[in-house]
Amino acid sequence: MKYVEDLRKLMVDKKLILIYEGTITHDIMVSLTKLANSKLDALEEVFFIKKKIINVMVECLQNIVRHYEQENFTPQLDPEIYSPVFLMGKRADEYILASGNPINNKDAEILNNKLKNINEMEKGEIRKLYREIVQNMELSSKGGAGLGFLDMARRSGQKLQFGFEAIDEDHSFFYVMTIIKVPKEEIPEVKTA
Repeated sequence: MKYVEDLRKLMVDKKLILIYEGTITHDIMVSLTKLANSKLDALEEVFFIKKKIINVMVECLQNIVRHYEQENFTPQLDPEIYSPVFLMGKRADEYILASGNPINNKDAEILNNKLKNINEMEKGEIRKLYREIVQNMELSSKGGAGLGFLDMARRSGQKLQFGFEAIDEDHSFFYVMTIIKVPKEEIPEVKTA
């Protein structure tokens, strides 16, 4: 019971709305997005911000589903220690969405370069490249067209924060964090006589 209380305190202290650790399947992804929707409804979040959050969340989870294939890890990694994770939190005027999962080091370099390239682009360049890829829609062997991270950057309007922690000589734990800013309501100007 102390674990549950510690987890609850962590969530309150860090303003975490949702934490999930473990295997992510399509069904789990659907359940998590429904839960996130309910949490955002309880926070009375406006529709367009909620839509951005859910879309970025789905991209985070789909990236894990596409790229976390335990059977491809040689040697096998202990799933109790190295399982995927997803977090969603809120502080002041922004939502933070973070995910992580083990990957093969040979994929880490490719991913690192792709994310650096996205972060070097201006917002207009990201939108233009996204439209071009959608129009030419060539799916990769993993099912996407390389759109996931590009879409996360496009929707958030922010640079993606990411990193790789070495697990062993063949594997790293990859994590990515996206921040979605909530615009402050404009305060109407008060006219004085």
